[in-house]
Amino acid sequence: MGAETLRLVTRRGCHLCDLVEEPLLELALARGITVQHCEVDEDAALRDSYDQRVPVLLRGDEVLAEGRFDPEAALQSVISARDRFTIQ
Repeated sequence: MGAETLRLVTRRGCHLCDLVEEPLLELALARGITVQHCEVDEDAALRDSYDQRVPVLLRGDEVLAEGRFDPEAALQSVISARDRFTIQ
């Protein structure tokens, strides 16, 4: 099974984004999860969907967390799902 890839939608100057981004990226790296950073104001589709909701953590089109959230808890749901499908 390949590494999980998530998207983190943020905005420059957003204090909530600043609070969650660095801890989330560090935790994800330590757990083998790739996080793609997406700037909401550089993509019209992202802006239409998540403009006032940033930061938003996505797995595909599924919103895992948004606004003020705990990076550890958000990643734990990804890890739990991954572990359920890992063949031992």
